Amino acid sequence: MKRGQFLSIASLALFVFVFSVGLVAWQIGTEDSPSSTREGLSHSHHKRNGVRLRPPFILVLPAYRNCDKLTAVWNDRFGRDDDMVVCIPAPQDLKDPTNIEAIFRKVKKGSLGWVVPSAEMVLTGQAVKPPSAKWLWYDHEPWEHTPQKEKDDPVAAAKALREYCNWHGLKFGMTPIYTPLQRNFDLQLAAKVATYCDAYILQLQDFQKDSAQRERMAKFLRQLAEAIHKANPACLVGCQLGTAERYGGLKAALALYEATKDVAQIYTAWWEPNESEVIELLEAINNAQSGFTTPTAVQPIKNALVDCC
Repeated sequence: MKRGQFLSIASLALFVFVFSVGLVAWQIGTEDSPSSTREGLSHSHHKRNGVRLRPPFILVLPAYRNCDKLTAVWNDRFGRDDDMVVCIPAPQDLKDPTNIEAIFRKVKKGSLGWVVPSAEMVLTGQAVKPPSAKWLWYDHEPWEHTPQKEKDDPVAAAKALREYCNWHGLKFGMTPIYTPLQRNFDLQLAAKVATYCDAYILQLQDFQKDSAQRERMAKFLRQLAEAIHKANPACLVGCQLGTAERYGGLKAALALYEATKDVAQIYTAWWEPNESEVIELLEAINNAQSGFTTPTAVQPIKNALVDCC
């Protein structure tokens, strides 16, 4: 991102919750911890007519590009009422959510949410809530758009946004990248922050290419869920996949899904620049959860974006 400009093209990778490549070499404990899928939102509840369904999925729609075809495929084929569609605002959309509302009107499946990089922007009115939004997502990152006091004390920022969301009847989720980045693996910090969250998503797409790192992150996600649910049993804990080639593409995303599906309660994925990749991901995990063989090489369905629209 160009300094001073929110969500410019150059800052896209940061804004979509990407971990630093340096973290790949960072080691975390490999000691197994017991499973702790929380009561009331375990995967056994994601069933229809006795068929196990995938966990809820968050579809990300950037407001700075046309996503009409992707939205149509979502409405027609993949979206469910317990899913979510989240809009990443362009700079001009923060104070005037008219464009976000226009995007929301096209969505037929799932709850609606929008993303902010700063609690202060919300609390001071610099970011205006879209009237149709049901979720607020806080993108806490080590960049100029998250104030230093929020970087230093993410617990206080989360608490303030929790109060804002309570006042406005919103659900509250976070996908943080902390400073220093090692704090992302601090279970106690995550539990304190997640005390105020309805959902807490760990960003794992940078680890999905390497099998050893992938398994290590799957173990950590289980530990994270256990720590968070001790503090806040109602918080959904999940992870973010990545379908772009820089993350290893669809094959790596599916491998991470397979490694985490027994503990993750919610998923999202960053898919730019190609819409077709997130469609292929949804096709694959929907088929896997419906009893089909989990694909190792997904049949291309890029024509879906053309056929449905």
